Amino acid sequence: LTTSKFISGSPPKKSSSRLCRPFDFSIKKSIAFLPVSKSRSRLPSPKSPVEAKQYLQYLLKVYGESSYVGLTSEEVGSITVKKIKKQIAEYEKHGRNILLAAFGRDGKIIADCKLTLISENDRENHRANVLISVYKKLWNNGAGSALMNTALDYAAKNGFKQFEADIMPDNYHALFLLEKFGFKAVGLLPRCRKDNKGGYYDYLRIIKFM
Repeated sequence: LTTSKFISGSPPKKSSSRLCRPFDFSIKKSIAFLPVSKSRSRLPSPKSPVEAKQYLQYLLKVYGESSYVGLTSEEVGSITVKKIKKQIAEYEKHGRNILLAAFGRDGKIIADCKLTLISENDRENHRANVLISVYKKLWNNGAGSALMNTALDYAAKNGFKQFEADIMPDNYHALFLLEKFGFKAVGLLPRCRKDNKGGYYDYLRIIKFM
């Protein structure tokens, strides 16, 4: 199946500007965040996780820019540094889940990627959910693709056989990124998300077999 079966409307035009160069990353499983590395073949020295405050500032800005965030404004407003610290610690301790961040030239986060097991059960622990977000002004500039490349490389080395993502059918930027990496739409999940008026939205499930 292709996404054209499930979506309608006109896709956005690609940005002609390049506000940043495409990034290249290296990761280490026990570290939540690592800085940009110029070579895939050499891991940078382990660094301490980025300050939770910086990550919180990034999340609040991204959530404020996007209409596709699955949180209400009240839920976004309730996110605290303490909660972010706990989240980062959980990723660091987990055996397979990872949290990646792309850093701009000024050292600030411009994009992130969460890769999480869908189930710890032996019969289902080959499946992972992937979620990528990027500052809106940096869409189409390579940060999302770099993070996806890193996540796929990590998944191939850590027993994942299937990537899954549930997104809004009109989230064209996410659709184009996922299709670029071989994800295929498999169907709609009805009434997965409520709107502010008591109605519901469907989600589009997209899967990639490793």
